[in-house]
Amino acid sequence: MTSSSPPTSSDPTVIEVLIARHDDVLTAIESYNRGNKQTVLRVTPPFAVRMRARIHRILPNNDPEISLDSGEATPEPTSPINISPVAFVDSTRPIPTVDDIEDQLRHTAADHSINQHHETYQAAIESWREDVAKNLCESITFDTATQQIAANVSYLGGVQK
Repeated sequence: MTSSSPPTSSDPTVIEVLIARHDDVLTAIESYNRGNKQTVLRVTPPFAVRMRARIHRILPNNDPEISLDSGEATPEPTSPINISPVAFVDSTRPIPTVDDIEDQLRHTAADHSINQHHETYQAAIESWREDVAKNLCESITFDTATQQIAANVSYLGGVQK
């Protein structure tokens, strides 16, 4: 019995559906909102109709691959696509900070402990992530080196809308 693989291409315009882990998208959005703009969801070639988008951190010196044979740079024929995590969400409220929680506790509790501060902060982050999850997009538009592509998004795990 032979199985046929879905056709692949070096042309990213064949992408119709991006598949991403729910938690990866939330983590990437959280990281981005904390100032880590190099956190992206990456799609790597060869491209197909359905493609996985995985969390990735772009390194400061993103040079082409180095050939082990010659030691010279050998650029890939098709580069991966890096998608900003904010493309996956309609809108978000600002992410709570430790200082926000400190101010909140200072105004609501006469005395508060480090544990109370930690628990309140963790609860605020979970609430923020739940709000973001409710606003995840069913389709997005993202840039390649030459054009924009529109694709539907399918999320693995997590709560579905």
